[in-house]
Amino acid sequence: MNPGSTVQICVKPQPDGEVIFDKMYVCLHGCKMGFKAGCHFLIGLDGAFLKTQFGGQILASMAQDANHHIYMISWAIDLELRGQLWECVRSITFQDFINNLNKIKRAYINKWPRESWTKSQFSHRLKLDNICNNACEVFNARIKEARSKSIITLPEEMSL
Repeated sequence: MNPGSTVQICVKPQPDGEVIFDKMYVCLHGCKMGFKAGCHFLIGLDGAFLKTQFGGQILASMAQDANHHIYMISWAIDLELRGQLWECVRSITFQDFINNLNKIKRAYINKWPRESWTKSQFSHRLKLDNICNNACEVFNARIKEARSKSIITLPEEMSL
């Protein structure tokens, strides 16, 4: 149990009345509070393809703590939105960002301040002397075997 955690599981209804898995998002309360309490405010975002028959991607956000150790904040399994989100993140002008954002048309993306996740809104002032992407690479190496697990087993592997 981790009271205060955020877990969202979305499914798609089928014409025959069945539902199929669409996406899942997990942010454990302890991880969120730990990030706020002691991590550098530089978040690494990365994605890796799932190695199952259904495909999809696992998206992760991570940071570094005061000792420069990797700290997992949240992760999501998504079958379709990864490419659209990265188009927004990589936007270099505000107009390009707005055009890409309109393509997504998902209400939840607007709840995060844009200056915290798109290059077009980043301040040019240096904030941290460590801008290396090793956290994302270490995370990808850690979940290499888990990416081939089923959607039921994968979350268990992620929490180890």
